[in-house]
Amino acid sequence: GARHIIVNVPAFTAALVEDGRVLARHRTVVGARRTPTPQLSARVTAVTINPWWTVPQSIIREMGGRFSGYEVSRQGNYMIVRQPPGPRNALGRMKIEMPNEHAIFLHDTPARNLFSRDVRAFSHGCIRTQDALGFATTLLSQTDGWGRDAVDRAVAAGRATTGALYGRVPVFIA
Repeated sequence: GARHIIVNVPAFTAALVEDGRVLARHRTVVGARRTPTPQLSARVTAVTINPWWTVPQSIIREMGGRFSGYEVSRQGNYMIVRQPPGPRNALGRMKIEMPNEHAIFLHDTPARNLFSRDVRAFSHGCIRTQDALGFATTLLSQTDGWGRDAVDRAVAAGRATTGALYGRVPVFIA
């Protein structure tokens, strides 16, 4: 596509490209060896500021019942654990919505210290993105009403707010 995101997993980068020109390139943290980031393509539909995190079942098992500060409910045989928006949220302040069969997405992180490392393979498969709000602002630049001021206001409000993209942007993880 004329406008797309490419995540280069071994280079630990994500780039927003438009008409062959890189608009933004950000460092990333990708999947660890035991939980690698899969290769896939999807389409970005929206950006959520102050996202809730629905904890995957595999991570719920790792948490060993430590759910203080989380919302916990049951759905049939499954425990649903969600972390509300806030400074400790595992997704940080931004999540790029890109429906796919692997439930992989790009997001912010409260563990920003990891971006200073040369090798950044620490996640459960999702892609943590440095300067995630800057990345989101660039991605939303063609969507009316979503400049940096609007992104900052949404962050400050503390509530989950979703900005739908004008057109769907392909993302390629390779």
